[in-house]
Amino acid sequence: MRKHLAIGVGIVAVLLAIVGPPFAMWGMRPHELPLRVGMTDSEVSGLLGPGCRPESSSMLEFLHPGVAEYYGQNPDWVGKQQEIIVWFDDDNRVTAWKVKPLHRMRPPLLDRALRAVGW
Repeated sequence: MRKHLAIGVGIVAVLLAIVGPPFAMWGMRPHELPLRVGMTDSEVSGLLGPGCRPESSSMLEFLHPGVAEYYGQNPDWVGKQQEIIVWFDDDNRVTAWKVKPLHRMRPPLLDRALRAVGW
């Protein structure tokens, strides 16, 4: 019985060693944002969700003329999260954007499990 169990555990370990790394790398690679120059404010909000415009953005206006809007994204399954700054011209069309990575946090599934046991 123990021999069969050891063989089963060995097979699972080998499968995880073969299949696991490609899935982990797939989750860590950066994905391209679906933003394009010339998109309207409503198109961007439809893709990224609601954004917020800061009251005062004198430094941002110096770097990029126009109105800046911030979009936050929830962490993915490995805990990566980012903030996206999108600049609009006077016609509310996208002129530029910048992706700003934020500090990595615990992956949501691990966080939920650790909170369930009181950590």
